[in-house]
Amino acid sequence: MLNLIITQVSRNFIFTIFIFAFKIFGAYENIFVIALISSCIIVGEVLIDFGSYGSELQVKNHHNRNINPFIYVKNKIIPILITYAYIFLATDFSNVVKIIILLTCIISAHSNFRRAYIHKKQQLKIESAAGIIKSVGIFFSICLYLLLDDIAALVAMLFICYCVENFILHNFYKENFTDNLELNLSFSFGIHNVLGVIVGYFDLILLNNLMTLEDFGAYAVLARLVNIGLFFASTYALKNMPQWIEAKNYLVLKNLSNIILYGFIGLILVLTALIIGKFSAYTILIVGFILVIRTLTLFFGSLLTATGHQSLRTSGLVITGWCYIIALYSLHEITLVQLLYLIAVINSCTCLFNLAGVYKYR
Repeated sequence: MLNLIITQVSRNFIFTIFIFAFKIFGAYENIFVIALISSCIIVGEVLIDFGSYGSELQVKNHHNRNINPFIYVKNKIIPILITYAYIFLATDFSNVVKIIILLTCIISAHSNFRRAYIHKKQQLKIESAAGIIKSVGIFFSICLYLLLDDIAALVAMLFICYCVENFILHNFYKENFTDNLELNLSFSFGIHNVLGVIVGYFDLILLNNLMTLEDFGAYAVLARLVNIGLFFASTYALKNMPQWIEAKNYLVLKNLSNIILYGFIGLILVLTALIIGKFSAYTILIVGFILVIRTLTLFFGSLLTATGHQSLRTSGLVITGWCYIIALYSLHEITLVQLLYLIAVINSCTCLFNLAGVYKYR
């Protein structure tokens, strides 16, 4: 469990710590670049893998077959094209930089696919080692970017870091597997993750035109800190999802109490970071509320997934998530406090939607 938490947190920790430092020192241009590149990689890997990592591969048995990266890319060609379209629209980087980001997304998605099988075999130390090594590489990559002020050098170094992670996962866990997932099952489990990630990161593109650079930098920090705080509870849910499905006893209070416990650990860490970052007490209060609501949303949503009602969870995300995007589109400008208010309301609606679904199918 600890290894899985370390891996989940380390995947985003380095990006977060840098933009947190940039916020303190007022380097808002650097925040924008780092946040945009990292969000493109996260959205891209989920689009290409279609959210199957940690969900469908965790709970379904598949027959092992030989596979190589070329077959993987061939089977993912349409998601890869969609990912490049997203990167093209989301950034104004050069074509070379966009292509390198796309290649990084492909490698990362392939690593996610391998990682799901490692989860099934509970070989979590291997995954943790690969994640930590990649994080160290990302640290030095960003340091190099700060010295050279060259975005192309940054994305090239990031690509190398993700390749090293993939190499470790491939060579330290040599088991044949298949990416020929059943389309309906993959869609049912994956669409939630895909829509969630797109909604969760696409707002950075919109907010760049709606907020001051200072408010944008503060929001980029807050968004990543909340995600890291949520990893503790989401890791527990991810690890115990197969047991929830097999037992069919998904309303055991122990599940909720453990989710709350891990959520509380994440909450304390996030609030501590916000105090160190000298955010206002009002901002800290709203962010704390958002993290609590998202933790409960995660619990209720996981119950819906575990009991075969993933489509209901997806419906709630589609309705509330795209209401959030539409609301941003309709605005000409927005302050950080107003944005946090909007996010709190949207997350509360999502939580209530999932709770209603659990109550209906209890």
